[in-house]
Amino acid sequence: MNATEWTDEAPPCDAFESTLALIDGLPIAPAERARVLSHAAACSPCGGLVNGWTLTAEALRDTFEREADDADWALRQLTNRVMARLPPPAPTLMERIVAGLRPPLVLGFAVGALGLVLLPLLRPPKPPAPPNDCRVHRVAFEGADGMVLTAGDDMTVIWVTEHEDV
Repeated sequence: MNATEWTDEAPPCDAFESTLALIDGLPIAPAERARVLSHAAACSPCGGLVNGWTLTAEALRDTFEREADDADWALRQLTNRVMARLPPPAPTLMERIVAGLRPPLVLGFAVGALGLVLLPLLRPPKPPAPPNDCRVHRVAFEGADGMVLTAGDDMTVIWVTEHEDV
């Protein structure tokens, strides 16, 4: 049989099965792959088969990848639509505790800030500092001992320490 003849009973050449393994994507050793490609370059039936299948495989791969990308986009849209219809997740225990404490904390901070502003206004005024020219004198008057404190021109304090009537 001639290497270029193709019949249902016999393959066109002896390397036909290896050529089919190559185009079917079966795992073959790198050396065997190089040998089959070299054979396909020299054998017109095998070369035509490999070249024709390469174009078909590329067209199929491009079509399947495009379809997969479209399906992926549609799936993402479906996911977004489903997620939009779901109710929001319930808050965690910690989120509920913080949310419950927030109004009292805000009120507490407001009252505290107001207190810091008003506290200086509510304190009684400090007494004036004594003048630097204070003098203390011991005195005795009609059988009583005492002390006289004079501070400046406008303040005088008298203490009686012993008296017969006391």
